[in-house]
Amino acid sequence: MRHISLPKLIATTSHCTLSTMGPAGVQASIVACIVRDDCVYALVPSTGDHLFNLEYDTELVLTTALWQLRGAALVIGGADGLHGTAPHDVSTRTKAGLAAARARGKYGGRPRVLVPKMIAQLQALAGDRTNTIADILDTLKISRTTYYRYR
Repeated sequence: MRHISLPKLIATTSHCTLSTMGPAGVQASIVACIVRDDCVYALVPSTGDHLFNLEYDTELVLTTALWQLRGAALVIGGADGLHGTAPHDVSTRTKAGLAAARARGKYGGRPRVLVPKMIAQLQALAGDRTNTIADILDTLKISRTTYYRYR
């Protein structure tokens, strides 16, 4: 039986399973990997949820049939300008960009169902005990859930 040293065993690997956990949930996918100077580089697509997870927690696991490594990630990008950027720097830049967008009056997320004028109308109708909830829903064309959210 021939023994292969661990660095050589890892160096001969071209693909591994990358596992991360974070806001995008538990993610596991097969990625290409390269070993250079005792570092394992996992080539992760920029569209993957792994990058979203790594922004919040740099811990990851690389696995093959013969070995498993646990460690921390350093995001190294290509054309997107993230050369050697640590994940917390990416998060800081993202937060700064969102703050700048808010300063310009741009808000992310799903728009509200009711505008302030409709909320005032709903509250006035709900305050009048002669109106039934069904009548208010039909008048404003809203769901029961929306009614209870804003009344």
